[in-house]
Amino acid sequence: MAITANLLPQSPPDFTLPVDSSLQFASAQTLSGTGYINNANAQLTVNPGRFDGVLAVDITANSVTEDVQIGLLGSNDVNWGNGNVVLLTMFDIPAVAADALIPTICGVYPTIPPAGKAGWVRAQPFTNYIGGGYVMQYLKLYCTFVGTGAITLSAWVVPARIS
Repeated sequence: MAITANLLPQSPPDFTLPVDSSLQFASAQTLSGTGYINNANAQLTVNPGRFDGVLAVDITANSVTEDVQIGLLGSNDVNWGNGNVVLLTMFDIPAVAADALIPTICGVYPTIPPAGKAGWVRAQPFTNYIGGGYVMQYLKLYCTFVGTGAITLSAWVVPARIS
């Protein structure tokens, strides 16, 4: 089942998500398999306290046959030691409904990028505070593939205030 468009009289505006090179994971990186999204910065370091932000992923080409899963990882250990890593936010882009993270509920996205657009931007809010006094100061972005094909994307973090 595919996702259907809302019956709105107009299209909602896109987000303004400014790119700061110090908070950018990738710029037009092409992946053809599971791995880190990191051709600009392998790891981001955010302030040593709570950091609220938006993960922005701009997909300009996608030929993956089944599913792409993108996860923002956080750590409180600069060396990413075992047990010191958490998943801060994640989303998937299924081409086949059966491969979605929740296959019985989630639908398949329309063509990405949409016709007439140079890219498709996913804006995903997150915080690096996971409760219990844990703050994940170091960030990495990871992509998991199901199927074959390739995806080209740029990805960055935009500071935001979540209240």
